[in-house]
Amino acid sequence: MKKRKIILAMLLCAAMTTGSVLPAFGEDLAAEVDVQDVTEDEAFDESEEADFAEFTDQEEVTPDVLDGAFTAYPEESAPVAEDAENPGTVAAQGYYTFDFSDAAAPGVTCTGTMFRVVAATLYSDKDGVMTATITLSGTGRDKLYFGTAEAAEADTANQMTYSSVVKDSNGKEQYVFGPFAVAKLDKVINVAAHTVKGNKWKDYTITFNSSKLLAAATDPVDNSTALPDGTYTPENFTAAGGTGKVTITCPQVIVENGKAFADVTFSSKKYVYVKANNQLFNGTVNTSGVTYRIPVDLNEDVKILALTTGMSMAHEIAYTLHVTLNETPAPTATPAPTATPTPTETPAPTPAAVVATSLKVSVSKLTLKAGASRTVSAIAAPANTTDKVVYTSQNPSVATVNDAGKITAKAAGKTKITVKAGSKEKTIAVTVSKKAVKVKSLKMKKAALTMNKGTQTYVSYKVNPTGATTTLKWKSSNKNVAAVDQTGKIVAKKAGKATITVTANGKKATVKVSVVDPCTSVKVQSALTLKAGKSAKLKVTTTPKTTGQKAAFKSSNKKVATVDSKGKVKALKKGTAKITVTVGKQKATCTVKVK
Repeated sequence: MKKRKIILAMLLCAAMTTGSVLPAFGEDLAAEVDVQDVTEDEAFDESEEADFAEFTDQEEVTPDVLDGAFTAYPEESAPVAEDAENPGTVAAQGYYTFDFSDAAAPGVTCTGTMFRVVAATLYSDKDGVMTATITLSGTGRDKLYFGTAEAAEADTANQMTYSSVVKDSNGKEQYVFGPFAVAKLDKVINVAAHTVKGNKWKDYTITFNSSKLLAAATDPVDNSTALPDGTYTPENFTAAGGTGKVTITCPQVIVENGKAFADVTFSSKKYVYVKANNQLFNGTVNTSGVTYRIPVDLNEDVKILALTTGMSMAHEIAYTLHVTLNETPAPTATPAPTATPTPTETPAPTPAAVVATSLKVSVSKLTLKAGASRTVSAIAAPANTTDKVVYTSQNPSVATVNDAGKITAKAAGKTKITVKAGSKEKTIAVTVSKKAVKVKSLKMKKAALTMNKGTQTYVSYKVNPTGATTTLKWKSSNKNVAAVDQTGKIVAKKAGKATITVTANGKKATVKVSVVDPCTSVKVQSALTLKAGKSAKLKVTTTPKTTGQKAAFKSSNKKVATVDSKGKVKALKKGTAKITVTVGKQKATCTVKVK
């Protein structure tokens, strides 16, 4: 950083002294020192000066999405299965880390000089669905968005805030993001990052490299012994690894059928499981902590992995155990044989906190007759938020509400129901009347609605008169496409069409719902050359090809080239224009040169 600033300063000073300018040379210089990746706000971010230092070893952070039995691979490089249909690769089922020992070719490569991933983990389930967690090199970027910077500014619901903070070996804080879905390895992923200093979004890319993928495995253990079956007290026991804050002890060794097993106790009760001999073992909580019975090779080092939830997020920590025991003496006692411990299903670790970024409620106003009840609901985003929806009544003597959102009218009057999800809050104005007021008419505020598959929403409606107390009933013409509950919450199930109907007192209103597969990427030719007066249609490719989202086109210079709603470009006069294609949240550009 400093060297580049000095070079630039010297060149600028020379130009000012001679009165010359550096038009073409300035472009060559920018390419050489890569100044286009350093904005004014980023250049003086002292918290990220260490981004140019060598990478430091990171303590492993495991994904908090666990599915299926643990599959370990003792080879240094993990197997990767090819996917012939699409570019990129998919990891075989298992837990993985990435090799960051080579700064020139790290496990996760990124564009830009100020955006670095220094640690990453990956979990691939039995269906090849992959989730990853990444650690950035500092705290200069507090949000990520999978898409463009332009889209990130408008799409606040899908902005990802860091999930935890860790420290490197020098005590420098680093932000951890995830877990999030990874479609393929070895495939460029567009990501935008929000800078703390400057409050800006900037475009980057990240690529998870399969060649740097390492399986999280443990040492194979030969726990055969010549000792007779029985219980033994170790002559010595050592445990190395971790931070040293947790005490690990081994009070006894059990020999059964010529196999040695050690009872290993962790002083902290926040340990969830232990992996040993490429198997997973659950423990027993007791007054001393948590005890695991694992196979050991007596008088040899044994490497294990232990998952703890005692940090900012769940971590697997490597330990090396050594049980010293003379394998020739008689046993001190021979208890009744116990069953050989067997691996159990992987328990789900405590999930990382995901903050709610938005909150919607099914109604904003509600009128009830005394003694009647109505259930309301709320949608907190993102869908995987860990913030629970909480309902409270400001005046329980007028109306109460339970944890499921059921509001019960008690006595005539007015109150407010507060709905919260983390820091997000909405209110529902509730009026309780003595007499029921029937609905005279119903009207939807939208005649049609388009939803992405997997999303949820409410549709606004108008009741006449405003204070009507009749219960509304909701129904979908095709529950497999779009389902609706009795609070009016619509859930998009699969691509197709459905009609949502609401009725009350013989009156009804409808809204037509179209569910589409959301576009995950859009491509268009990068360049197009036309003569003035000529036209050409852009070829747009979307993933998936069946997406129902329509493409929108825009020209950056309508005097040079225009584009219609179908992607037909018309060249007007000599010059250059950029045509932007937008499908849902995805964008691509084509540079049009008119001769």
